[in-house]
Amino acid sequence: MGTYFGILENAELWLTGNGVPSAQAHAYLRQLFAGLAHATSSSPHSSFSELRTEFSTKGGLNEQLFADFQKAGGTTALTNALTVALERMQGKVKREQ
Repeated sequence: MGTYFGILENAELWLTGNGVPSAQAHAYLRQLFAGLAHATSSSPHSSFSELRTEFSTKGGLNEQLFADFQKAGGTTALTNALTVALERMQGKVKREQ
């Protein structure tokens, strides 16, 4: 999925732009996202909201990062992109070039 890898790419660019060596940034993100994918597989009855709360320390950086992402319109942008993709699948809109 392009969005998934795009998020990883953006995070890696941010890390390297802030002084983390490329190989270290890449390894960190691979391990982080693999671990989170494992958490979803090993908790099939937990909602994603529950997992987000469980993996975000109250008042911690993970909680802050999601709140800032949400405030900056990240979740709205995702919802809008999903809506356009659905409309395209339904034949309601053509792909914009």
